[in-house]
Amino acid sequence: MSILVVTKNSVEGYHRWPGAPKCLDFLFQRHRHVFEISCAFAVEDADREIEIFTQQQEIQRRIAEQFGTPAEFDDMSCEHIAMWLLDQFPACVKAKVLEDGFGGAVVMRKPPNVQ
Repeated sequence: MSILVVTKNSVEGYHRWPGAPKCLDFLFQRHRHVFEISCAFAVEDADREIEIFTQQQEIQRRIAEQFGTPAEFDDMSCEHIAMWLLDQFPACVKAKVLEDGFGGAVVMRKPPNVQ
């Protein structure tokens, strides 16, 4: 059996897409979203190995520390933000970042090779 602890954070922030195609050129400009962030953390036991509230606070703290409040993600896409989260939290196996609760990205760690 595998257990995942799931967190959810809402982060107000800004970003832009410098490579936006002409038909979406408004995305080239800095624009605001509420980024809905969900992370899944692998744990070994079911007794609060990772406490959800504490983990959510730590995610919020690290984002604010790195990107400010509101977050200034600059040229980072949802994919980049999700990869950043995986780099920050080694126990995180999946990070999902949505723009305003709609589209976005999911990034998962590759499992180690099983012999």
